[in-house]
Amino acid sequence: MRGIVLALLVALALQVGPRQAEAQEVFTAVAVVNDEVISRLDFEARMRVALLASGLPETQETIQQISGPVLRQLIDERLQRQEAERLSIEVTEQEMEAGLAEMAERNGMSRDQFVNLLQSNGAPLFSIHDQIRASISWNKLLSARVVPEVQVSEEEVDQSVERLAAQGDQVRVRLAEIFLPFGGTTGQEDARQLAERLLAQLGQGTNFQQLAVQFSQSPTAAAGGDTGFMAESQLPPDLSEVVATLRPGELAGPVPTVNGYYIIALIDRQQGTPGGAAASGTARLTQILFDTQPGQEEATLRRAEELTRDVNSCEAANSLAAEVGVSGSGDIGEVSLSNLPQQMRAMAASLPIGSPSQPVFTGDAVLVLFVCERSLEDGGIDREFVQNRLRRQRIDMLGARYMRDLRRAANIDIRL
Repeated sequence: MRGIVLALLVALALQVGPRQAEAQEVFTAVAVVNDEVISRLDFEARMRVALLASGLPETQETIQQISGPVLRQLIDERLQRQEAERLSIEVTEQEMEAGLAEMAERNGMSRDQFVNLLQSNGAPLFSIHDQIRASISWNKLLSARVVPEVQVSEEEVDQSVERLAAQGDQVRVRLAEIFLPFGGTTGQEDARQLAERLLAQLGQGTNFQQLAVQFSQSPTAAAGGDTGFMAESQLPPDLSEVVATLRPGELAGPVPTVNGYYIIALIDRQQGTPGGAAASGTARLTQILFDTQPGQEEATLRRAEELTRDVNSCEAANSLAAEVGVSGSGDIGEVSLSNLPQQMRAMAASLPIGSPSQPVFTGDAVLVLFVCERSLEDGGIDREFVQNRLRRQRIDMLGARYMRDLRRAANIDIRL
């Protein structure tokens, strides 16, 4: 009898052993963040969520491509929650439920439908809860520590309104973006390949917002990648050339930059009205006219640029005009922008005070323009909207700096 019992125990041990090994495996660390473990269970659960959100196939290639961004997101979330705990910031169950309902709504589902979708696809609910808790904690932390420090002065609003008025006849674009950096846990080639896979999924109808929330490392990720409207001229050169070719609803990418890849979708483009807001107002101007002869236009343009490059005030411009300018050069007084030719109107509306314009060939002379004083009408621009946008931009910038400082100060050991 004792022999039978011993044999049964040995058999059970042989069966349980592998299971215990598997159980131990899921709790091994893939990263340690300030002595707090991110387990393989945490990592694989979030990978499952990312695969479900992106619609990417569960292949070895896909797992390799998304593992870096997923681990980076987990590390950032752990840092955010640790900092919130350090500052005694708590998240209530009511806030968690509201966050879950908001995430479900963003995916076009009810709360229960969303939960059922996760569970039926093997995506653990605890991983979504961790993501929501980190997001709410971080937003509450920013509200407590960053938002009170953000002040936008009336002068800053005035300057922004003036810039917007100067852009009245410029094209404005609204984009959705996904930014995939390389470095750290993600190599350049992995980032490029992931961008291509995500772009392919978007082409098959995957929701852009979902992918931005899960993968983008831009401050716009929380808003589903939405940048809001901006002047097309404000875009970095790498992006502006691509955006200029897009029609609303079209995608582009991967767009390479010095530190990552972008996927861009053009949501909308607005064409300003020539002679609109930018044409409203007055300016006191100084001009320098350089005489030129047929065949010497390019040489005159270069000479004008060289002579005016270091001029930084209208007083200096008037002195130079007296030395080298032909008839008509000098202070031309206050003029209405609406009475100027289109090219001069755009320069007069947007040039920094006291700075030279680019030399322009006018037919029989080369013109360099200086704005001495300027008063632009705002064309109905909503000052409160401008102020709120400036605040949001500053909060995003300070939040990104806060995260950068947390990463730099943290002890992060990646074991993946």
